[in-house]
Amino acid sequence: MPQPIPATDGYRIRRLASIRDVDAAAWNRLSGGDPALDWHFLAALEATVARPEYGWQAAHWVIDAGGVPAAAAPAWLKAHSHGDFVYDWHWAHAARRDGFEWYPKLVCEVPYTPLSGQRLLAAPGAEHLRPVLAAALAGAAERAGLTTVQVNFTAPADDAPLTAAGFLRRRNEVLYRWTRPAGGASASDFTAYLASLDGHRRKTVRQERRRLAAAGITCRWLPAAAAGPAEHALVAACQNRTFRRYGNLPLFPASFFSAAAGSPACSLWYCLAERAGRACAAAVFLRGSETLYGRYWGMLDDIPLLHFELCYYQGIEFCLRYGLAAFEPGVLGEHKRRRGFKLVPTCTYHYFPDRRLSRAVEAWIADEEREH
Repeated sequence: MPQPIPATDGYRIRRLASIRDVDAAAWNRLSGGDPALDWHFLAALEATVARPEYGWQAAHWVIDAGGVPAAAAPAWLKAHSHGDFVYDWHWAHAARRDGFEWYPKLVCEVPYTPLSGQRLLAAPGAEHLRPVLAAALAGAAERAGLTTVQVNFTAPADDAPLTAAGFLRRRNEVLYRWTRPAGGASASDFTAYLASLDGHRRKTVRQERRRLAAAGITCRWLPAAAAGPAEHALVAACQNRTFRRYGNLPLFPASFFSAAAGSPACSLWYCLAERAGRACAAAVFLRGSETLYGRYWGMLDDIPLLHFELCYYQGIEFCLRYGLAAFEPGVLGEHKRRRGFKLVPTCTYHYFPDRRLSRAVEAWIADEEREH
């Protein structure tokens, strides 16, 4: 049930134990069209992979004005650092050696979804409530005796409120982005992308695509809203095979994808690969108003080069076809840079109620930035 907190300056602050404790349309009015912050996407995560038995407990924050949500922050109490993509395990080990229990920690993020975007959400005209949200996150840690609060992959609008609330800023270099060529290419002109590469890489991309075509690989795009149970099951099977391959738990069931596909925004898309009429791989994307985001992928068969086609080249073609300005294919991977994706610096913010720990981490962040 929602947990009320005393009203401040005429506003009521609530901490929610589930995204379902707030109206979907009311939440989405605050999310700014960000597909990862869509109520249905968050509800699907909460119902399947971000559950208490997996170390996630929803702790979302909402500020009501006149009985209507005017600001919000998606947040979770976590018993681990999986699904953050911030890589703070070494901090957790160091804190434990000094007598601090790192977990549970309060994290403002979208589970298993390292996309940059606003984390302190506010309706137009209610931007002054962002500092209230930041202070609420910090205050929750103080009251509950938590060691740390994290706000991951923020947008510039979050910077000032979090800094004012005492959060420390840490720069991350894990996200990559492709940007549509200036001047605009024709609707499906893949040559605009190829022209941005050097001659060697351009030749390599063409060779890779020819080899897959010769092997009988075809790809098709499908909005998840138009998919049926078989396609949702295929996507889950492909994704979880990749999870197992790299030693991770196969968390994503078909029910996650079918639930996320129910958003009226229709932002979830599949790219399906087939060979000889048989499905062999799938990639999952989120479509925003200007940007395409690559999220999950996997193969049923081990097919060389298919990862590059399904996760990079198909996404670029999609952006060119639909006039999207940018494509973010996911975190890490130097091979992305060789294919025209550029590293995009992002930020996370960290709060520590214990001032000794805060000073130690601040020094560590300063050392890290000097090394870069």
